[in-house]
Amino acid sequence: MKKLLALLIFLILSLSFADTNLTVYSRNFALVSLEKKVNLKQGINYIPLDEIPGDISFSSVYINPQRGSVIKEIVYPNWAIWVYSEKDMEEILNIFYFIPNISWNCEHFLLVDEKSVLNFNSRMIIQNNSNNNFRNIKLSLLAGEPQVIEPISARTLLKAEIAEEVPSEEFIESKGEYKIFSYKEPVNILAKQYKILPWLDNKDVISEKIYFYDYQRNVSGVFIEWLFENSRNKGLGIPIPAGKIRIFLKDIDKIIFLGESFLKDVAEGEKFSIIQGIAFDIKGERKILESKEYTEAKNLVRERKIQIKIRNSKKEKVKVEVREYLEGDWQIISSSLPYEKIDANRIKFILEIGPNEEKSLNYFYKTKFPK
Repeated sequence: MKKLLALLIFLILSLSFADTNLTVYSRNFALVSLEKKVNLKQGINYIPLDEIPGDISFSSVYINPQRGSVIKEIVYPNWAIWVYSEKDMEEILNIFYFIPNISWNCEHFLLVDEKSVLNFNSRMIIQNNSNNNFRNIKLSLLAGEPQVIEPISARTLLKAEIAEEVPSEEFIESKGEYKIFSYKEPVNILAKQYKILPWLDNKDVISEKIYFYDYQRNVSGVFIEWLFENSRNKGLGIPIPAGKIRIFLKDIDKIIFLGESFLKDVAEGEKFSIIQGIAFDIKGERKILESKEYTEAKNLVRERKIQIKIRNSKKEKVKVEVREYLEGDWQIISSSLPYEKIDANRIKFILEIGPNEEKSLNYFYKTKFPK
């Protein structure tokens, strides 16, 4: 009897979701949507809804007739509806409901040599912690942040077996101000399963490797950064979902991990950067040589002389971008090097430093703050 009961529960949890759409969100829930054709007789009809799993909260289920019948009553939790029809007819029911405890994220990796990107790779990871098995479903992953007032919950049932992953092709659409990554081929995702679906694998990505010194990030470290443009002529040109990105170096006979960062959502055509880490052979130092403050009319005035030194212990010449932050109504009085204004509060200098060489940057600025 116990074996028969266990088999029955497993069959309930293993309902086929053929012609069913599963849209997974990153905030630990998914939306299942399907169409159910039913033949109605004139009057009241009882329609069982075996397509809805038994552990779904009543507040998460929505049923909408397409052809004019009227739902009189919804039976919960052994899902069914009473429908009134004015005549004998075929009806199509739109059924959609939330599944909690299922989410997705995107992971990326860069394979680089010392100067260029060899491979930009991404994969989608779906984590199904729900008690529902999805077989032969049409999978979509939504990139964006729909507002959710409170977490979507469900009752807890049994665990299920884990199935093997099946890679699938995908396409991208813009829907409701979000991006939808949909897979062309049906996918199986079983309960308590991680599903890894390879996605992007570009080998001709153009990027630029730079060094920058930012004392607010690190007082002595010089960062390594890879700059990209998400365009087709640079080897990309598709929306890229947010996710962790790891950088690996392809050496002669081995692979070396170089660092990791977090990549935000990148729209097509957008420029973006990835910080690899701090260089070993390049160091920075920043000093305030002089500082004074005084009152001028209704403003507090600050004057400072800044010195920045960059030491290059490498055997080749390097170019380092020095990024500085200035608040208030600022003005550069003098500088040993040209500067570029990035925005209202940031400027940058470029230092070209030879092998085993140290170079200095000195600048004097004045800024005003309302008292």
